[in-house]
Amino acid sequence: MGVALSDRGADTVRWLEAREAAMLALLAVLVNIDSNSYEEAGVDAVAARIGGFSPSMVCPSPRSRSQDTAMR
Repeated sequence: MGVALSDRGADTVRWLEAREAAMLALLAVLVNIDSNSYEEAGVDAVAARIGGFSPSMVCPSPRSRSQDTAMR
């Protein structure tokens, strides 16, 4: 028996499903970067890949702007 999702939950699932291939491709790239946390070149490579991640892939925050500002 499945669990019923709210409209927002269903929207989130659709958002994730639409981006699954791109997220898996990014994960593969990150996993295959030859590095550890003490190797600057590898850390820089991971940061560059994450930094270059498509803005369309970024999940909108459920927080309001005022909450985001307050957290800084």
